[in-house]
Amino acid sequence: MLYDDHYSALTWQEENARWELARKEGTIDDEIKAISEARMKSLKKVWGPTYKPAELLWLDNFYNEIVAT
Repeated sequence: MLYDDHYSALTWQEENARWELARKEGTIDDEIKAISEARMKSLKKVWGPTYKPAELLWLDNFYNEIVAT
């Protein structure tokens, strides 16, 4: 996956520059909020909509630890 052409255009330098710009513009909190909302939406698809955000994160972390073992 790391060598897939889809990801070849992404570099840490560009990502760092994007986050630095968001910090300077004062929009970094909006960026973080959008990422967090997208993650919660994704976790709700996997685990169901009845869990609280902390529970969703715990479930996902627990599952990933089981898979890693």
